[in-house]
Amino acid sequence: LNVVLLQLLLLQVKQALQSNELKLKSINDDLNILNGELEKMKVYLENVIKVRQEIVELTTKLDNVKSQMQIHRATADSLRRGIGELFKGSESELDYEIATFEMKIQKEKESLSQLQLEIEKNDEQLIGRCKQRDEIVSHENKLKLEIEYWNGKLTEFDSQISIMCSKANISNNYGNNVALQDIRKYCQSQADFLKTKEDEYSCRLNELKQEISDVEIKKKSEERNMSVLKEQIENCKSEIKKIEEQLLQSKTAVDELDALAEELKLVNEQIEMKNQFISASRMKDEIEELARFSECKHSEINDLNNQLKKAKQHSAAEMQLDMWKREKATKLKAVEELMEKHEKFLNMHFKHTPNELLCSEMRKYVESKHVELTKLNAEMETLNSTVQNCTEQLNLNDEMIKEKTNDLETYNKKIAAACDGDPSSYNSVLLSVTENIEKLQLEKGNIGGTGFLYKKYVKYLKKNPCCPVCHRDFPSPEIVDSVIDELNETITNLPNREQSLISNLRSQETRRDTLVGLKPLFDIVQKLELQTIPDLEKERQLLIEKRESASQQLRQCEVRCKIADEEHRQATAILVDIITVDSFLQYERSLCEKIAQQEELLNASGMMMSSEDLQQKIEHARNMLSENEAMLQLKRKEQSKHRDILQNLRDCAHNLTEKKQRALNQMQQSASLRELESSRRAELSRLEANFIDAKEQVEILQQQLNERTLELDCLRQNSVEILEPLKSGVADLADSLRQLDHSADHLKQYNVEEFKSQLEQLKRKRVENEQIIHSLETSKMDKVNKLQNIQKGVVCAEMRKRDLHDFKKLLSEEGAQCRLAAEANHLQMELDSKMLPSGETDFDTVNEEYCKKLKTSHELIGKKSELELTIDRLRGELDSNIYKDADVKWRDKMIAHVTLEHAQNDLYHYANALEQAIMQFHKTKMQEVNAILKDLWETVYQGSDVDYIEIKSEEDLQDNFGKRRNYNYRVVMHVGKEVLDMRGRCSAGQKVLASIIIRIALAEVFSTNCGFMTLDEPTTNLDSKNSANLARALVDLLRVRSLEKHFQLILITHDDSFVEQITRFWPVEVFYRVKKNDAGCSKLYEETVDKLT
Repeated sequence: LNVVLLQLLLLQVKQALQSNELKLKSINDDLNILNGELEKMKVYLENVIKVRQEIVELTTKLDNVKSQMQIHRATADSLRRGIGELFKGSESELDYEIATFEMKIQKEKESLSQLQLEIEKNDEQLIGRCKQRDEIVSHENKLKLEIEYWNGKLTEFDSQISIMCSKANISNNYGNNVALQDIRKYCQSQADFLKTKEDEYSCRLNELKQEISDVEIKKKSEERNMSVLKEQIENCKSEIKKIEEQLLQSKTAVDELDALAEELKLVNEQIEMKNQFISASRMKDEIEELARFSECKHSEINDLNNQLKKAKQHSAAEMQLDMWKREKATKLKAVEELMEKHEKFLNMHFKHTPNELLCSEMRKYVESKHVELTKLNAEMETLNSTVQNCTEQLNLNDEMIKEKTNDLETYNKKIAAACDGDPSSYNSVLLSVTENIEKLQLEKGNIGGTGFLYKKYVKYLKKNPCCPVCHRDFPSPEIVDSVIDELNETITNLPNREQSLISNLRSQETRRDTLVGLKPLFDIVQKLELQTIPDLEKERQLLIEKRESASQQLRQCEVRCKIADEEHRQATAILVDIITVDSFLQYERSLCEKIAQQEELLNASGMMMSSEDLQQKIEHARNMLSENEAMLQLKRKEQSKHRDILQNLRDCAHNLTEKKQRALNQMQQSASLRELESSRRAELSRLEANFIDAKEQVEILQQQLNERTLELDCLRQNSVEILEPLKSGVADLADSLRQLDHSADHLKQYNVEEFKSQLEQLKRKRVENEQIIHSLETSKMDKVNKLQNIQKGVVCAEMRKRDLHDFKKLLSEEGAQCRLAAEANHLQMELDSKMLPSGETDFDTVNEEYCKKLKTSHELIGKKSELELTIDRLRGELDSNIYKDADVKWRDKMIAHVTLEHAQNDLYHYANALEQAIMQFHKTKMQEVNAILKDLWETVYQGSDVDYIEIKSEEDLQDNFGKRRNYNYRVVMHVGKEVLDMRGRCSAGQKVLASIIIRIALAEVFSTNCGFMTLDEPTTNLDSKNSANLARALVDLLRVRSLEKHFQLILITHDDSFVEQITRFWPVEVFYRVKKNDAGCSKLYEETVDKLT
């Protein structure tokens, strides 16, 4: 994997190096072409800029002069209009007049400030007095309200006293305090009377409760005595009954004594008969006759089994037919009920649609409603998103407008900083700076050429003292020397001049670069002012209209969606029943076809006997065969059992003798039992008499208890009727008394004389304060009038002073206008002398194209440098140790990979062939197992519901090589033509039988030399009928497999009846019983089958 990655990286590096070299070559070609075009455009632009700079300078100067003239003219006009009266005098007189007015105004302002201070002090005193007046008035009103409140409380207290006196029948002639004392005494007397009554009733209630408690205790005691007596009576009766039973047994023992003697005599006679009438030859003939009868019955049973198999198929078909008919009727009835349930809806929408097409039409209807609902939901989502988008776009639009406005202000500030405060003059400033640069560059070039020319001319003069143009000689050598000195001096000054020009040129170029850098900002500002911000405003209005329209459509769509949703839910609910109806109809049609086919098969079969009759015949034949074989076995064992029978008869005779002796003993005990019976009966009569006395005593006590309880209830009712009104009256009196005490304590705080004296003092203070306020207001009015008069004089003086100053400015503005007019005429003459060169009409276009190509050139130079660095890096990587011998390593690894891949394919084919062979072996073995299962089931199983069983093996499909295959096994049963899983469908007996048969089949296929089979408790969870069927099936299995020498069946069970049923049909002489000996250890004991009977 590392070699593959290294090879891929090597290819990528080579491809990258090749592509970068091609790009570098292309960039070099483009740069050469672009540099030639830039050189031509630069020469053209320098020539045009040089002339334009001069024109722009003159035009700018002329515009500045004219604008200054207009400003001075406008200023002079406004000053002339603002002066009310022109001053007639000299300029010195004008200055003197201005100084006089200034002194006058200063004096008036000082007097104004002094008056204002006095007015402010007066206002402060007036505000303080007004506050005092307001406080006095508020305090006076508060005192009046308190007096009214206390008067109302006194009146309310008098009325309460009067009401309480009328209730208690007390006179109120001696004042409220005396009446209040009398009311307290009356309330105390009422409370004492209530307490006395409560004590009387509680005392009587306690007495009655004590009497009731005593009676209940006596009653419970008598009831306990009754229960004890009753228990004793029952014990006595049970003892008498036992004695009677024993007496009856003794009587029956006397009667049985003769019967036992007769039975003992019969047993002895049987023993003699057994010894006389046993014949061996007769028993042998009987055994041979029974064997021949068994062979005949076996052949008869085989014939009947073949007929039964056909009859089972016929009866199963009839049962299936009946079941289909009943199911058909049920489905049709269910269809009618469902159609009646939705009759109204179906008549409305699908009145003429047949039932066969109803489901598809209903699906289409539901689908159409679903599509409609989906469209409406999508439309709602679209409209909702439109509303949200409009809202978001409005917010974004507002933010963008705010942002663009802020950007506009920021950009204008930047442009204004570079354009002397006026951002709109950007183009003119840029043009003037460009012209200055061209002028400085031209002057710089002229200086360089001048120095070269002057040096050359000096050399020429030193060699040939004559004019270089006309070649005339100078008049004298002194003139030549003076010319040479003058030229040398000029050459000496040229570097200083050139240095100053270079510094000026750099500053102008820096400014031009700044202005050129601001060109995009200026374009952005123009675009923002003229296009972007107005477009955003229009877009905002459109978004508002669009949002309102979408909101209205959304409301309409919600109404339609609600209606469509209700229709869709109704149709969906009905569609479930319609689908059920359609499935029922399809199933009914399939049932009709099955019924017709089944009836044809039944008519063609022509069975004469039913499976029940054949089953009965087979059962009868099997019973006869089983009885015959049992008889055969019994006959074979009869001789061996003869001795056991004789021994049993002798044991029986011995037992009869013991019973006879026990009967004689019981006859002797009957006298003592009669005496005990008489004593128990006397005691029983005594206990019954005591029980009756106790019962009468309980009834008397119950009557007393009822009387006391009734008296207690009456007493409680009387106490409630009498005491409750008294309690409520005493509580009302106590509440009224508490209120009176509270009112009296509260009124003690009221002093009438003190409140009246405070009110008189406040009235006097208020009158004095109002007099002082009136005097302060009068003084303030006088000072305000005086202040207004002084202010009017100051305003008139200020106006005259301003007129004088304006007249002085007017004189200076008129002088400036004359100077600027002369300067403008001079500049206009210079401007008229300048001319633009030919072909200068497309300067802006060429300049813009030059800037774009220059920018492109810089970008290409940057890309060129990046590509050169990338190429150097890639070449260094190729020369490094990482990619050394990468091709050789790649070839070796590919050879190893291809070889390994071929080896893997060969191994896969070999493993696949081995897997197929194993699968074929497994399939063959499973077929053998299923064949043995079918044979055993048909031979052993006597039922008619299952034909035979088999094991189904299913493989888990896995494509991954190297994993073991997994098989899933399941037991299935064949019923007619149907194959069903036995799990959950078979009985317990079928499960047990199937498990036994499966073990035998697996043992025969996979364990040929080992035929042992052990069953541990096979009758667990089986009833008696299934247990009997299992026993018969095991006997049949033994009969079939008994011919094999290696087959052995070991049965472990606690069910004696199950073993007895097996021995009845199969000749088993002995069995082994597991018991524990005296030491507690399990041990096997051999026993004969006779012990089970």
